[in-house]
Amino acid sequence: ARDGDPDASVRAQSTLGLLYSRDDFLDLKAAFEWHRRAARNGSLESLGALGVMYDRGKGIPVDSERALRCLKEATERGGIYAAACLAAHYYRDRKSG
Repeated sequence: ARDGDPDASVRAQSTLGLLYSRDDFLDLKAAFEWHRRAARNGSLESLGALGVMYDRGKGIPVDSERALRCLKEATERGGIYAAACLAAHYYRDRKSG
């Protein structure tokens, strides 16, 4: 990240979360921690990624309440990825319920 640039730091945190989610660097606990940091610092992408991780139990236990909270917040703030994941979540619930 560029020295002193908070936006660059958030992007770097989010990028590390994505990197540790990839098969060639797979470490879901590290991915979760980096996405958590980035989301706390305002990253919509990481907030959506956390929602998916909570929804599917990727690296952490399934927590539907937290998943919905993350996905809804990111969607309300304009996150397209989160909106698509939220729609998929509701579709799965509707199909199974």
